[in-house]
Amino acid sequence: MTNKKIDIIKKYSHELNNIENIMIHLENGNIYELTKYNQDGYLYTNIKKLREEIYDLINKIEYGKNGFKEKAAKMIDKY
Repeated sequence: MTNKKIDIIKKYSHELNNIENIMIHLENGNIYELTKYNQDGYLYTNIKKLREEIYDLINKIEYGKNGFKEKAAKMIDKY
């Protein structure tokens, strides 16, 4: 068995959590068209946000960019 080169779940946990939250809301039917609650957002808006989150994560992985947690830690270290 080969060793992992990168632990994507750990490195990008914040980004993956955002994606999972959007999917859970969609799965539970939390969309404006069904609930009439503005906070749920329209189906189109939720799908667009999900797509953007996925593309952003893929870009970070492909180009070795830091995840949110690493960026935040670096900013805290500066102060």
